[in-house]
Amino acid sequence: MIGKSTQPATVRGTALGAAPAASAARQSTFASLKIRDYRLLWWGMIVSNIGTWMQMVAQGYLVYQLTDSPFALGLVGFVRAVPVFTFSLFAGVVADRVDRRKLLIVTQSLAGIFALILGILTSLGVITVWMIMVLAFVSAAVAAFDNPTRQALVPDIVGKEYIANAVALQSAAFNGTGILGPSLAGLALGFIGIAACFYINAISFIAVIIALLLMASVPNRTVRKQTMFENLREGFGYVRGNRTVGALLILIALVGLLGRPYSQLMPAVQRDVLHVGATGLGMLMAFSSIGALIGALAIASLSNFTHRGLLLTISIGAFGAALIGFATSRSFPLSLGLLVIVGGAATMSMSTTNMLIQLNVPTEFRGRVLSMYTMIAMGMMPLGSMILGTVGDFTGVPMALIFGGIGCLGSLVIISMWVPSVRTAS
Repeated sequence: MIGKSTQPATVRGTALGAAPAASAARQSTFASLKIRDYRLLWWGMIVSNIGTWMQMVAQGYLVYQLTDSPFALGLVGFVRAVPVFTFSLFAGVVADRVDRRKLLIVTQSLAGIFALILGILTSLGVITVWMIMVLAFVSAAVAAFDNPTRQALVPDIVGKEYIANAVALQSAAFNGTGILGPSLAGLALGFIGIAACFYINAISFIAVIIALLLMASVPNRTVRKQTMFENLREGFGYVRGNRTVGALLILIALVGLLGRPYSQLMPAVQRDVLHVGATGLGMLMAFSSIGALIGALAIASLSNFTHRGLLLTISIGAFGAALIGFATSRSFPLSLGLLVIVGGAATMSMSTTNMLIQLNVPTEFRGRVLSMYTMIAMGMMPLGSMILGTVGDFTGVPMALIFGGIGCLGSLVIISMWVPSVRTAS
């Protein structure tokens, strides 16, 4: 169990933290894919995620090409953090009040439009850093509503028995496509140009929209008739009443602030530290995603493993240590190997935290608590990019990454001592 709470302790009639049905013990790594609606969503996200990864790599490459500055890379990431902090909490309230599937159709459509605009501006040769920042801002605002809604929709589709497995497979879908997406981006940058990556991403959102349209009706939820601010206050009250949930959110926030922004600095590492070209950048991103995929599949296969707090502690420790090793490496093959560990450990820590929330937070609070998680997962990383980018400008990128790794390890020790139940959460 994840800790005491003053809120109702049941989800779909199952006691909070109670073991899943006996049949769950025989779950395979891909058990939740037997559910048609989840299978549709999962495959749609795979297609879309390939485009997302391609745009992520191409955008960072473009920004560094335009500015020649690690600070600019961090600044674009910081701009993405602003709407996440501004809108995420209200997005969680909305996700608990409206038809989640219809909301996702709107957010996915808007995200595709913004990617298309970015591609057109790049093709016309008029793209500037401030234009990229504006589009990054509005895209992040859409994502602030999209992410908690999509995550809250999953339990509606699969039920409590398959939540852990479905959450892990969501992570596997994102990180698995991170192997293919950056590799395709590296090829596209060299052969068909930066704008092509943005166009491909715009088209890829169609797959998710089609999947959402084909899904059967999602069960209705009982929503208490309150104002949005009352709903929001109630969500904060739940987190305050559950000390372990609060500590988990703080821990993952510190890791997101200090460690996970390493990926935003890859263009600087690629060119100024390891001295490899655009293809090398794609390989760096891809090997990080190979590790992430391994980590996600490991979590999926351990979906019934009860010592999730211990797993979270080990994964964050491994992440911090491997990030320090990557920062000190000047060998391209060694750096690729360390990125496998970095990516795998990062994914395991995020997936485990998400899993603990999905399993233990009552359905009537799930959207709001997941919006806090989304604000942390999406917001802290861009904010950290700004911090590490600034440190990198003054001390060099390797020292910035070392600073981040040490910060992650220190945060783990402090939070684990402050709230020991983090290590024993299940």
